[in-house]
Amino acid sequence: MSQTASLILKSSDLTYGSTTSIGTADTNGTVLTWNNINLRVLLGDMYDQYDRFNLNLNTIATSNATSFTGSTDERCNYITIQGLPWVNNTYNQSTNSNTASTVIASILVGSNQPTFQYFYGNNTTTFTKNQDVCNITISFLKIVDNTKPNPSAAYPKIVFIFDIEGVEEYRVKNITESRIVK
Repeated sequence: MSQTASLILKSSDLTYGSTTSIGTADTNGTVLTWNNINLRVLLGDMYDQYDRFNLNLNTIATSNATSFTGSTDERCNYITIQGLPWVNNTYNQSTNSNTASTVIASILVGSNQPTFQYFYGNNTTTFTKNQDVCNITISFLKIVDNTKPNPSAAYPKIVFIFDIEGVEEYRVKNITESRIVK
C-alpha cells in the first residue's frame, strides 16, 4: 500500500475581495489562491522518495449560502487548478492553446443549498517537484462560454479535499541521482 498525503483547501481561510498572508480571493469567490504551501512538509517522506506525484481530487463541498441564487449558467462551472508543475498541459479547443492550469472537475454549485460531490479517485492529474513552496490557485469558469462567472452574490464557501500519492515508476533510487535541484 502506498503512502498518501492529504491537502485540504478551504475558501473559508480566505476573505473574499482581499489579500491576506494565507492567500487571496476575488470578490465573488471564483478565483481562490492559497499562498506558501510547503510541499516538503505536506508530502513528508514522499518528497524525497518520488519525483512525480498524482493529485487526486476526492471531494468538493460547499456551505449552505442562502443568498446565492445565481443563474444556472453562472453556477455550472468547470474548475481549474494551477501553481504546480504539471506533467501534461490542458488543451482548450476554443482558444486552440495549452494553459498553465489543468482542469480538475466540473460542478453545479447549489442555489440556496449545500453541494457535495465525490470523485472516488477519478479526477487525477500528475505533477513533478521542482520547488519546495508553491501557491495554488483554483478558478471557476462557466461551461457555457469559458469565462469567469459573475453571479448575483458571492459563491458559497467551498472546500477541496485532495489525496497526493507518489508515482512508483518515478521513485528516486538514490537521492544523489535525483533530477531535482534543491
